[in-house]
Amino acid sequence: MAATCIAEALRFVYQMDFEKAISSFDEAWNILKDTDDEDAIKLRATIFDGKALACMTSGRIEESTQLYKKSIEIRSVLQFDSQEDENASNIALARALMCVGRPEEAYAIADKALDVSCYQDDMKAAMHLYTLSQVYQFEYVNNYKKVKEVLLKARTLLLPRASDAVACVLDIQHSLALIEHEYEHDVDKALFELEKAWKLVEKIGIDNCLAQPAAEIGIYAANLCDESRQDEYYKWRYRYNEVFGRHIEKGDAGHVVIFDYIKSNTYTHISGAPFSDAVTVKRALLCLDFMESHSRDEMDIAYAQWFAGSVLAEKDKSREAARKSVRLVKKALRVLKAIDEDTARSMTAVGEECIADYHFSREEYDLAAEWYRAAQTTLTTCVPNIRFLHQQHFSKNLEECLKHM
Repeated sequence: MAATCIAEALRFVYQMDFEKAISSFDEAWNILKDTDDEDAIKLRATIFDGKALACMTSGRIEESTQLYKKSIEIRSVLQFDSQEDENASNIALARALMCVGRPEEAYAIADKALDVSCYQDDMKAAMHLYTLSQVYQFEYVNNYKKVKEVLLKARTLLLPRASDAVACVLDIQHSLALIEHEYEHDVDKALFELEKAWKLVEKIGIDNCLAQPAAEIGIYAANLCDESRQDEYYKWRYRYNEVFGRHIEKGDAGHVVIFDYIKSNTYTHISGAPFSDAVTVKRALLCLDFMESHSRDEMDIAYAQWFAGSVLAEKDKSREAARKSVRLVKKALRVLKAIDEDTARSMTAVGEECIADYHFSREEYDLAAEWYRAAQTTLTTCVPNIRFLHQQHFSKNLEECLKHM
């Protein structure tokens, strides 16, 4: 029964659902805590390892460290009948040692565990290699060649069963791209690895991949595109926003995914670009509903209000949508105006422009002029490129307003 709970917990870890993983590890611990036979002790070590990883990824660093120390205490004295079991335990021990700051011991054990010939199951061998790569990744500068070698071996074993470990394969591709960019200084090869990762996302289906690892492929690729790769840059931006958008519609996107989607598209919009097809009114309103229901942070909610209002203004030309857009942007501005930060100031200026455009379209020229003036004043506090992008529109429309007043 404990083994079943552990298997379920590990499945949650691979799916990056760490709260459920921790709960399942706790359930397994409650079953085993009063049992002292050898098999139970080995399972306890697995619980400590798995829960430590989940805690570390969730930001519970001190608790993670204590759990790894308990695992080290057990694994340092364990005896095994099979080479496969001993190798698996040593890999877990190497990672635990690295996580508590004992790198020399970790590397010594990891180097001995690199031989995967003892594994009968390719999936198990691949996951053990993947874990070993994480040990060496603690110090990329000196170990990047070894990390690459281990990752390539793991990928070869994982690809035939990629649908069972999509997040791991995507992480491998991301790590290979990082090595090729940061240490081998070859952006073309890095983008090639990321393109292969995206083909896997398309093959498996965006809806069947976890949002964060799939989107991170696109975000990293976009960041690698300089001015000579503008078309590729926008292609990758669309891709990762489509990942976020699909999962927002499915209802399985958490705060990080939703806020990343809002921020990414907000920055694009204040820079003068229209919203892409990956941004829809439905998705923007779902983001707003989530933030208003789940966040206590005024800034989170203001960003969501501004974003939803801006998307409505651009993508839904009905009168009701226009009125709703203005209401949302006005609510957002109450918070944004009090934030002394470049993005908030730019959002304020563009929000005031949105409200002014609404009154202008209704031929309410006195109100439009008031909001254009407010936008011009705010614009003077914005960074130069934002001033350049929006000043001409403000001035032209304000001049037209004055003709009617």
